[in-house]
Order: sequence, then structure tokens, then C-alpha cells
Amino acid sequence: MYAQKILPLIKRPTRYGDCCATLIDNIFTNLTNESYVSGIILDDLSDHLPIFFSFQSEQPSCKEFYSKTIRIVNEETLSDLSNKLNDVDWSIIENKDPNEAYDIFHKTFNDIYNEALPLKVIKYRISSNKLKPWITSGILNSITQSNKLKPWITSGILNSIRKKHKLYKKYLTTKTQNSKESYIKHRNKLTKILRAAEKKYYSDKFIFVKDNIRDTWKLINKVLNDTTGAGSRPAITKIKHNGGIIDDQKIIVEKFNDFFVNIGPNLAKSIPPVPNGTIKDTLPPPNTNSIFVNPCTSNEILTIVANLKNSKGVGLDGFSTAVVKQIITKISDPLAAIFNKSIASGIFPHKLKLAKVIPVYKSEDKMLVSNYRPISVLPVFQKYLKN
Repeated sequence: MYAQKILPLIKRPTRYGDCCATLIDNIFTNLTNESYVSGIILDDLSDHLPIFFSFQSEQPSCKEFYSKTIRIVNEETLSDLSNKLNDVDWSIIENKDPNEAYDIFHKTFNDIYNEALPLKVIKYRISSNKLKPWITSGILNSITQSNKLKPWITSGILNSIRKKHKLYKKYLTTKTQNSKESYIKHRNKLTKILRAAEKKYYSDKFIFVKDNIRDTWKLINKVLNDTTGAGSRPAITKIKHNGGIIDDQKIIVEKFNDFFVNIGPNLAKSIPPVPNGTIKDTLPPPNTNSIFVNPCTSNEILTIVANLKNSKGVGLDGFSTAVVKQIITKISDPLAAIFNKSIASGIFPHKLKLAKVIPVYKSEDKMLVSNYRPISVLPVFQKYLKN
């Protein structure tokens, strides 16, 4: 190796025992004209001390831009939305069937919504000479999060961690039995404290979210370090189909859609047929006078909307539940009229039947569509009609 000008950078022991020390971890390089720094980190992550190597590359500085689209929602834009809706003459939906009435309402509301709450593209950049090319924005976020202290690490525990490092360093430098026992005793005690603090932290968290199944599952995924949750769901770039690999996004969407819409019919085919007739033959005659539904009122809609939670999910309509709550008094009358038309005629508006379906991974092979379950994000106004 010396003949090839490959030199070792670590020249001190990286593993210490009670009676000896060995250098069995190293970094080799053929860099001779570059300025670099290498060394050993005194840390008890394992019985081998961590080693490092850092050098300045000649990679030119290059800025890579990232962007995301947000909707501008503040007091000013919400006030503008409210004023514009206040000027609409909703009599235009009278004498219309439920589908046509909702289509008119949806188009009118959507145009005003996008005009008053415009979308804005925010760009930010990260210097590529500071990041490796494989460091994506997702990995960068993970690194940022991992550099933060765990929420159960108090100032007292942090001081104990610092003391442990000092005792370990003292043990490595003195190699006395007394320093070794002091370090081991403190380390074991700190480990128990850390485990108890983490257990108490998550126990309190589970008690706090016990009445919210969504937040409970988020917390479970966090404890299990499950990155397949909604908040960090990776993009599906490839799937397997008929022995081949599909990477075209449009075809992938179509294959997921075909699978999801046929789950019900395929299950129905597996159910044995009813002998000697149909299931309807076993039912009593329908009673047409068995139910009466009072007409929906605008006040009823206001009550329903006030009691619904602010869901972060946005359906195909693009309307935010939190925003709609702010201006619901401006549209409760036309919504009540549309809902009454729907109930009286038995016609459910077509646009309210459309949902944004998100495939959520379950288990096993991630490239098989059968290993995903569908989650539907419904239009915000459908939730009001259902309730």
C-alpha cells in the first residue's frame, strides 16, 4: 500500500481493553495535495472508537432549487373571500336538479375561492457543495430532526450524559480500575433513567390522545419508527404487473384504480349464490310511509360544520375544511337548498361522489398493488351532506 502511495490516517488505538489497546479501525487515502482532517472521537457508542475523515473537495458551488405550492390564507384573504361570497346571488340554483344546482354552486364557489385565496409557489435553495448528491430533501429533514434532542431529554439528563462522556474519557486516559467502575456505574444508572424517561413520555402522550384514533395511530407509527405514515408517505415509482415492471406514473395510477374499484365485485363473486331465488325474496314488503325527513336548514348546517374537526386532508375540490368553517355563514343557505333537493329527489350530486384515493402500504412487497389499501379523502361539502 505504501508503494501505491496509499497512507493510513489513523495512527492511535481505536479499541481499548483492560490490559491492551489495538488499532484495528483505519482509513486509507492517496490524497497528498489536499487539505484534510482525520481523527478519533472519544465516545462509547461501542467498544470501538468512531473515526472520521473530512476533506475539502473542488466541486463547484451550484444551487439547486426546491419549490412547494401553498395557498395564501390570512385575515386579509379570508375577508376578501367572505365579501365576494356575500355579493353572490344564489337564486341561480333555484329550479335546478341536484346535480345542476351543485355544479353551479361548485363553479361559483371555486372561482371565488381561487381568486380570493391564490396559490403561490415558494422556492428555496440548498447549496449542493454542502450536501452530497444523494441527500434528498426528505433525508435532509430526517437529519435535521435527528440532530434535535429527544423530547424526554431534560437538562438534568443532558448533564448526566456529559458526565458519562467525561468519565469514559477519564477511563481511557487513566486505565485504572476505579475509573472503570465509576464509568460503568454511572453509565448503567443513566441507561435506566433514559429508558424510564422515554417510557413516561410516551405513556403521557398515549393518555393525551386516547380519545383520538388518528393521533393514536400517528403516535404508534412514531414509536415504531414507521415511515409509511401519511405524513412521510414515499412516492410509488414502480409496480409489478404480469411479470413486468411498470414505471409510467399514468399507468401506475390506472392499475391502482382498477384494483381498488374491483375489490368489491371480486369479493361478491366469491360469495355463494342464494339457493332458490334471491336475497330480496327473503325480505318483507317495503313500507313507503315508514320515514319522514325534515327539511335541512342553514342553522343545522352551521351546527354540523362547527362540530366537525379541521381535517388537514384536501379532497379533489381543493377546499380546506378550516377555511370553509370561516365563511360557512355565507354559503349555508345555498347548501341547505341543494341538500334538500338531493334528499327529496334521491339524487346525490355527482361531484360529491368523487374522492381523492391514496394507496397506503400494508405489508410485504411494496411493488404489488394488492399490498396497498385505499384511503379516500372526501370533498368537504360531502361530509356536511352525510351528517
